[in-house]
Amino acid sequence: MSKFFLVASCSIFMSLFLGCINTATIEQKMRQKVEHCEGKDCKIDLNTLTPFKWDTAFYFSGLPTLELIENTIGKPYGAYVEFSRVFIFKHKGKIVYSENYASGIEHLTKNQLVFNDILDSSSVKIIFSGKAIFNCSLEEEAGIDYIKLK
Repeated sequence: MSKFFLVASCSIFMSLFLGCINTATIEQKMRQKVEHCEGKDCKIDLNTLTPFKWDTAFYFSGLPTLELIENTIGKPYGAYVEFSRVFIFKHKGKIVYSENYASGIEHLTKNQLVFNDILDSSSVKIIFSGKAIFNCSLEEEAGIDYIKLK
């Protein structure tokens, strides 16, 4: 009976623990924050959306090449996915986290981040953790919502 109790307790604990983990992407977390602002002046600190330490982040919009990414971040990037936007976070020179987002070849994709209205395949935004507060708004183009940051 005690073996059953131990297994059941462990199963319940793991279910509760895993249920509490937020698996939303950075873009999704930003959208949630912007929606919470409800049209008011919306400022978002990127540091509050990341549960890890970082000092520099790189957001590659459009369709960056692996060569562009590696030249920009100064090291190999083994998680490259062709036809995707990339968000990379570094701490003390090491990559600590990254996300790849499916990218539209001819249009924006839902929840895409747009910095200062610049959208081209060579566009990269470098963000330092001490200067990671942005004015944000939810915008729409051709029926697709995206997040504008200034």
